[in-house]
Amino acid sequence: MHSRTVSIPFSRTPRASAGLAELLIWVYRDQRADIMTGRGLHVPDPASDEAKLSLEMRTSACGCAALEAISLLGSRIKTTGWLQRPSLHPDAERLHDALVDMSLEDWLGAALLFRFAVAGELPDYGDGAQELGPMFDARDRIIQDRYVETVELVDCVGRVSLVPLRYCPIEAYPSNDWIELSRAEYRQWHKALSRLWDYVQDLRLSKWRLEGVGAEAEPWLSDKKNK
Repeated sequence: MHSRTVSIPFSRTPRASAGLAELLIWVYRDQRADIMTGRGLHVPDPASDEAKLSLEMRTSACGCAALEAISLLGSRIKTTGWLQRPSLHPDAERLHDALVDMSLEDWLGAALLFRFAVAGELPDYGDGAQELGPMFDARDRIIQDRYVETVELVDCVGRVSLVPLRYCPIEAYPSNDWIELSRAEYRQWHKALSRLWDYVQDLRLSKWRLEGVGAEAEPWLSDKKNK
């Protein structure tokens, strides 16, 4: 009886490709890396304007504010018995660590990336498309103002009536100011995303293959070309 050696080819699950913007959503909305690791963004200098924004953002449901408060107090929570380790993918932890490191240099940019990633979306910049619609007053009623002049209207039986003219002022929606503010925020977000790219492009990831930042610098220009 003869034995035979069978060669089994090495199989490895191919890594999925994704841009950095998409991966941040996976890290924070899906993996909840900030909660699983218990590490939030670095706290800015208490005397800076960023510190006030930091306080507002850290009062969210992420729990990092409480963990940082415990750390500042120097307290420890002792556990006994069996404790289950949170399930967090190593790639998510590496990417989260990179954003934490970036927050030392640019807290506002890191916080902006974190906020949109937790929400699972990219910043809305407005494609420039606007519609004209009526203006509303403080009570959410359509504004109608009378002219002094009137017009004659004749009904189906020949009766004539004088009807005062009314007009409704119109405005563009979304407004130009809203579009400009949205695009300014998008530019700031994209600048932070490009800065984070410098931190992560050399990371050794097992599940993902990074393919650039995954977002255009000014996508509204591409929208115009495609119309």
